Amino acid sequence: MTHSPITLTPGQPARPWPRPNRPLPFAEYYDYEDYPPDGWELTDVEFVWWTLASRISKKELRVRLAKVVKEKYFQPHDCFRYIPIADSKGRGRYPRGVMLILKQILTPYRGMFVHKEYNALRIQLTIWHTLTLAVLDWCPAEWLPEHLVAGKLEMDLGL
Repeated sequence: MTHSPITLTPGQPARPWPRPNRPLPFAEYYDYEDYPPDGWELTDVEFVWWTLASRISKKELRVRLAKVVKEKYFQPHDCFRYIPIADSKGRGRYPRGVMLILKQILTPYRGMFVHKEYNALRIQLTIWHTLTLAVLDWCPAEWLPEHLVAGKLEMDLGL
């Protein structure tokens, strides 16, 4: 995993700091067993989710995410690959509140579950990518690094 430096300006979110008594889930695996969308780095995915969490209320986020799940989830998904994104209590590399909202929204659809053996929240890969791209669309361009702004523009243009 490459740790590309991202310049933070006032008001931007910070990344979580690992605590010695609570290591990040799946830290011993390459990229935490998380697979970002094509052309993305794992740090880009983390940055987009933290940016969104710092800009939107939980209530509004729940409505938006539920709308995306209802619109996109019932398309045929032949991907049965689930990736870990947090521990069973929603703690990890992504905002805990957001992970708990996703757990509430996706559990009835079987798009996310708690893997008891590994104590991890696992989400279906295609759903995770769909939600991550939706979150990128909701992030204001002025808070994103250039390469993500370019990706957002490509999505807007349908490229």
